[in-house]
Amino acid sequence: MTQSRIKAGVWSLALGLAVLVRLVGITHGARVIYNADEPHILHLAVSFGSGTLKPYALKYPTLWPYLLFFCYGLYFLAWSHLGLKHGVDAFASLYAWDPSSFVLIARGLSATLSLLAAWAAWRTQREINRTDPIPWAFLLLALAPVAVEMSHTAKPDNLMLFFSACAWFWGVKVLREPSRRAHWACGAFLGLAAASQYTAFPAVSILPLAHALSRRRPARRFLWEGLGFAALAFFLGSPYCVLDPGRFLATLHDFSALNAMNSFNRWGMAWRILYKDLRFAGPWALPGIAAAGGILALAFLRRERRLAFFLLAPPVLYLLLLSTQFDGFVPRYSFAIYPGLAVAAAVGLSELARGLASWETVLAALILLGPGYADSWAHARHDALADTRDIAAAWMEKNIPQGSVILADQAHCDPRLVMEKEEVAELYEKTKASGSLRGRLYQAMLRNHPGGGYRVWLLPRSAADLVSNPSLVARSQADSPVLEAPPSLSLLRKKKIRYVIFSSFGATPEKSPELGSLFADVPSAGKRIARFEPVPGRLAGPILDIYDLHPQRR
Repeated sequence: MTQSRIKAGVWSLALGLAVLVRLVGITHGARVIYNADEPHILHLAVSFGSGTLKPYALKYPTLWPYLLFFCYGLYFLAWSHLGLKHGVDAFASLYAWDPSSFVLIARGLSATLSLLAAWAAWRTQREINRTDPIPWAFLLLALAPVAVEMSHTAKPDNLMLFFSACAWFWGVKVLREPSRRAHWACGAFLGLAAASQYTAFPAVSILPLAHALSRRRPARRFLWEGLGFAALAFFLGSPYCVLDPGRFLATLHDFSALNAMNSFNRWGMAWRILYKDLRFAGPWALPGIAAAGGILALAFLRRERRLAFFLLAPPVLYLLLLSTQFDGFVPRYSFAIYPGLAVAAAVGLSELARGLASWETVLAALILLGPGYADSWAHARHDALADTRDIAAAWMEKNIPQGSVILADQAHCDPRLVMEKEEVAELYEKTKASGSLRGRLYQAMLRNHPGGGYRVWLLPRSAADLVSNPSLVARSQADSPVLEAPPSLSLLRKKKIRYVIFSSFGATPEKSPELGSLFADVPSAGKRIARFEPVPGRLAGPILDIYDLHPQRR
């Protein structure tokens, strides 16, 4: 068998496995949206259809919602037969009552971008070592569990991963062939990465670092031009961070306030981040060890100390910065450095493979990549399982009369409950009067209401409890049927609430002590009429307990 055929076989197998774990489970919760962050992003993207590109919140930069808005515009043209068969109102109603197609478009785009990011990392590997026949960097990122997990969400992290991978490629170009074009391209991709996720901001250091380490001493104006392109790309991708500085600064203040609400040990956080980075492509630390080995090989075997430092410095910077954040250990916050780690690991694995026979190289690849792929497959399989929330929703529709008053938690924690038309009308009038953009969503729901439904009240949750920006939580709760805080049994009776749903994914006595009395009073005053529990390997989702506060009337 020729070497070209072997390479083609490796690429085909790697790509097939990577696509498979991204497709299996990608529809999980698409109709009800069980990921807590997806509704905000999708609402933002759809809101641009109201005629303005100004976002109502800047929790995320706007490049990803803008991209989704563009995709949804194309989808509308195809779905509506260029507007001849259906109108914009019907399209808005489709999103309001069944957003699954919108979710899947976003997730499919996210999955594609994660594969393109892996390809860009392989291009960087080839830039460093053109004779390397094995696409180690592609394999590491394409099969990385966190990239697969993000491919099953409508979040912007894989967009940032792609732009960051492109920036690493051009950063190596700046280091080795410091042309003006390389500076411009590196800066532009860094700006686009930051316009995708704020966590990419520290990665902007890649350009000045590559410029400073270049042996060819490029003109200083190239660096300033490249940084100018970074600023321009960020502005084009998220213009209202500049045009509305007050809101942007308020968002940064929100992040600081949320961080201040949570106590943590910085040294302990630093160790957690280091351990996370060592496992950037799998549950074991082997990928990180390979990356460390690659950096050492560059420094002492190949005598390319500048390149070694270039690959090492950004991960160290991220470790120092993220160790000041209460949630700095979250893997996706480090996405901007993962392409660099994959390239460093590719160098280490290439050095290792030099002294191995073909079968030994295959065995090494299985040992290195197998755990990561097993984790990715386990995540995909879990997402493909039936969910307790779906089963509970079907049970409630059959056993709880339409029009009943129900107390629930966040939408992603509980069964999907259709609001009765009268409640939707009340919320529409309320949000219309306040000028909230969510009024347009309620209007679409009202115009095409499916009939039936329940009057739904929601538990009040604090920003610290929800781990979300305080101002965004306040705005969201102001537009939703949230009970006054603190809720009590007498308040539930005043609101004529008969059924209460408790979810293990939502408020609990441990996470929400301010609601503690409710967790004690509801079971004592009522009767649990149903419980739905996950079954390992068969049924996913939270534990759901449904209580009837007036069991004697049944």
